[in-house]
Amino acid sequence: MHKADIIYALEEQAGRKFVERVWGKLPTYAVVIGNTETAKIPGVSAAGAVPEITDFTPAADVELLHYGRCKCIDGVPVTPTGVPTPGIITMSALQLVSMPTFAINSGVRVRPHTPYFELEGVPGEDIRTGKALKDPRRVYENGVVLGREMAKGSEYLVIGESIA
Repeated sequence: MHKADIIYALEEQAGRKFVERVWGKLPTYAVVIGNTETAKIPGVSAAGAVPEITDFTPAADVELLHYGRCKCIDGVPVTPTGVPTPGIITMSALQLVSMPTFAINSGVRVRPHTPYFELEGVPGEDIRTGKALKDPRRVYENGVVLGREMAKGSEYLVIGESIA
């Protein structure tokens, strides 16, 4: 790929500055996974065909990135309208660039069948309760420590998420 191949959709000047800063460097990709009861509210999330199976989506997405297929479910996660997970695009991009990839568990109900870093979080509750997270400070602080350590071995980090 050449710089001339890049199409800037928004903020072209900022995009060009970013590309200049990272061009030729090897990124490290980290995907943070978690579950929340909020995702099970009808119409809120597109992370599963039906709310009852959204707990599998983050684990399945990470397995897709790691193995090229899901292990905890058959096929890939789909939206309520049947659209496959955006994880397929992420998987393709990661394979194209051959960047190191790490999963980070911030609190899932279904653990992926892959290696992952543990932030010692628990799945979130319904955000409408006002108390969706039990100990957000601990998870945040663990994430800061992990992020600093990951940054030491990386030219730059790309951070994504799969929260359902």
